Amino acid sequence: MKTSILHPWPIAVPSSSATVSHSHLEAPATFSCARQSAVINCLRFDLIGNAKEQVLVLSDDNGHIQATGIVAYIVAVASHNAINIPWILGKNSQGRFSLWSYVFFGPFLILARGYAIVKRFMRKESVYDMISEGLYLGGWPFMMKHLPPGNPSVIDCTCELPRSAFVPTNEYLCVPTWDTRAPAPYQIESAARWACEKRAKGKSVYVHCAFGHGRSACVMCAVLVALGIAENWKDAENIIQKGNIADT
Repeated sequence: MKTSILHPWPIAVPSSSATVSHSHLEAPATFSCARQSAVINCLRFDLIGNAKEQVLVLSDDNGHIQATGIVAYIVAVASHNAINIPWILGKNSQGRFSLWSYVFFGPFLILARGYAIVKRFMRKESVYDMISEGLYLGGWPFMMKHLPPGNPSVIDCTCELPRSAFVPTNEYLCVPTWDTRAPAPYQIESAARWACEKRAKGKSVYVHCAFGHGRSACVMCAVLVALGIAENWKDAENIIQKGNIADT
């Protein structure tokens, strides 16, 4: 599984014993926010463009087309790097979408879900990798067999995909983040603290986004530092890369 680490700037990660300094996970000088923004916009507009294209084929009703165009515009704006409001899709802390979310963003949510499922079956990589003992990194578990062994606690880094029914709410943490974006520093701190608490109780932890390549890898870096497994973000990234290579 090829992993791309997304580093927020700046970032602080809590440790189970002491606060980790910001420098541990600061982005390198070569990190380009503009390049990341260009990638997300290309992907977002490509995904939205496909949705609009399908609606144009299925319906000649101008009202429907205009409504879809408005939804596409809202999603594109909300996911822009300068705005970045993933909660606009309506995903709550239990990983569910309310009725109004489906009313306003139904086509986008359905397309995102279908895309994740189809791409999963087309890929030749494992759904998840064991990064360290009791720590797993991977993609959206829409089937029971996609979960790592041992009934792990789950950190969900998606804003567009729902919590699967077989994941209990008391072992679930939602960190809603747009695709190819890094979670906010406070979200990463909360996730790292939550993971430390679960590991202290002997629970394994599964961190996932859509495919386990970006959002979830960023959070996993923080978890590795907070648990003392890695000394800094670069060390954590190397550990993740080695884990991915070992399981491919």
